[in-house]
Amino acid sequence: MNGLLLKDLLLMRSSVVPMAVLAVIFEVVFARNSPAMMFIIGAALPSSVAGTVFVYDHSSGWNAYAVSSGVDRREIMRCKYVYCMILACVGIAMGLVGVAVNGAVKGGLPDPAELAVGLLIGVSVAIVMGSVICVANTITSPMRARALELILCVGTIMAVTIVSTETADVLGNVPLTVPAVMLVASLGVLAASYWMAQRKFATKDL
Repeated sequence: MNGLLLKDLLLMRSSVVPMAVLAVIFEVVFARNSPAMMFIIGAALPSSVAGTVFVYDHSSGWNAYAVSSGVDRREIMRCKYVYCMILACVGIAMGLVGVAVNGAVKGGLPDPAELAVGLLIGVSVAIVMGSVICVANTITSPMRARALELILCVGTIMAVTIVSTETADVLGNVPLTVPAVMLVASLGVLAASYWMAQRKFATKDL
């Protein structure tokens, strides 16, 4: 799986800097009232580029070549999920950087409870987005799935923008049990998505 994953990560490499720039812009413009919201924005940003490897594999015929070379279909799909989870980690890391920068500029970090809520929600959003993107690109064509990826990314950022503009301390008022339940639910979505994608890819015409 290492070779398959390395290929996907190399394709993603050129998108890291643009994502980081966007994260800074969103931090300055949209998330200034609720810095912990950066975890959610960070989780959403990688979804805008996650489908790149699916488009590349589809247009280049990579999957057909890999399968004909003896690579297990389950291994290919497993690699895609690992790739999307790595993107999720990148997004959360960008959120951490955003919170740290905001704290350095303002001279203090947000309330720890607010940060914990933002982090758990961000992880949940990242897991769900990665799961949806993987199964969508498997069930339908990557070109069609791109529209869904953009809707997920833009919709999440717009929702964060509206909520954080209206209520500065919105995450500070959320009980920790709520994001904890969201995290458990997101893991269920991941498991269901993985099962569906593996079943579809096992018989998919490449």
